[in-house]
Amino acid sequence: MTHFAVRLPTTRVNPENLVGITGRAHVVILDRVMKLAFVSGQVAMNSEGLLVGKGDFEIQTRQVFNNLLVIMREIGATLDDVVKLTAYSTVPDKIQTYLRVRNEFVSKKNPPASTFVGVSALASPDFLIEIEMIVVLDKGKR
Repeated sequence: MTHFAVRLPTTRVNPENLVGITGRAHVVILDRVMKLAFVSGQVAMNSEGLLVGKGDFEIQTRQVFNNLLVIMREIGATLDDVVKLTAYSTVPDKIQTYLRVRNEFVSKKNPPASTFVGVSALASPDFLIEIEMIVVLDKGKR
């Protein structure tokens, strides 16, 4: 089944009294009723189910974002359609690496709301990062 996304109106809010951070919006408001895709957390596995980048946070992060791009293509979405990213990491001290890689992938024009959470464990001890996202999809034009 082929799906096609239509860009829907959103408003991004970055209050002047809060620090501005490149690559994310403090708030993303959905301006009308729409279809949403809630994407399960993705880890650094390739299409054969093999871990990519064992012990290397940057390589794992890039693999996760590449997996998310595969999902977006499958559902007819683009980076501009992502309204929320949540990253979970067992190495929270690597946040600057995460932010640098994330900023290569996220929309510059319409950055998503974004959260980075340090956790004690993921599904496998070899996974250093897992990222989930919410994507806006339109019900029309199928």
